[in-house]
Amino acid sequence: MRYLTAASLLTAIATTLAAPAAWACMDFEALSPTESSQLLAAAEKHLEDGQPQAVIDLLAYTPEMSSWRHGNKRMELVAIASIRLGKVDRGVRALRALLRKTPDDPFLLARLAEGLGRSKHGKAEALAILERLDQQDLMPDALGYAVLAQLLPAGKGATQAVARCEQRALKKSDCTLGS
Repeated sequence: MRYLTAASLLTAIATTLAAPAAWACMDFEALSPTESSQLLAAAEKHLEDGQPQAVIDLLAYTPEMSSWRHGNKRMELVAIASIRLGKVDRGVRALRALLRKTPDDPFLLARLAEGLGRSKHGKAEALAILERLDQQDLMPDALGYAVLAQLLPAGKGATQAVARCEQRALKKSDCTLGS
């Protein structure tokens, strides 16, 4: 009888310890549409302000979003923040997963190229993506041109990419990326 009680107690303890710590906080509820929108807007602001770690801190362990669209946006923001924090492989994988759903999304393609441009073996693919977006006049933002300029060899093409970046950027300093 003592062994049965001890075994039951050990099983209960092991089961409790095996559950992820986040379960206790989340109650398996989803955020409301308003809460999801507010959270995503705050994360986008952090990303625009150059604070990718704040995006991760805000979105990584929050409850489920109210809709699949909000969930995809959350995944996108975390992927971009991961790339900018140097966790390139994680971000690239997430962006590729999102691109399976919308393969021609210029913004996602430009962010994928940003990540690939920071990886060891992805520079050629990144350059091909950005050159195609540029040729089709689909470059979504100044950052796409900044990454393109960084990937191109010095010369006319890189100079044109910097000029296009400066036309779209709020500040010319946004068009100078560190290596």
